[in-house]
Amino acid sequence: MSEPARVEVVDVYSHPSAGAPVGVVYLKAINQGGSADRLVSVTADIATSAELHETIENDGRMKMIHHTAGFAIAPGSELTLTAGGKHIMLTGLAGKLEAGSTFNLELLFEQTGT
Repeated sequence: MSEPARVEVVDVYSHPSAGAPVGVVYLKAINQGGSADRLVSVTADIATSAELHETIENDGRMKMIHHTAGFAIAPGSELTLTAGGKHIMLTGLAGKLEAGSTFNLELLFEQTGT
């Protein structure tokens, strides 16, 4: 039997929202275990909705995809959420995201949990 998944989340950040009702969150999730895991959902106390998205280029146009099944993280690898790629989309913000402000974000992993 392989070692269970063990995910560590680091480098979590967001940019100021400039008054827009949406925001994004970026982070790195490192699977230090011996089994695969999957980031399946996220909630944020500052938003009515938090979804796993990816920006891709399709025929020269940028397109956003909602990943309802989440993002897989192989054993010994990392999932990087970054601008222009995979990210957490926050909608229905309760207020502005401002430099230096904080909010609670809860990530749910299929194996590791929260």
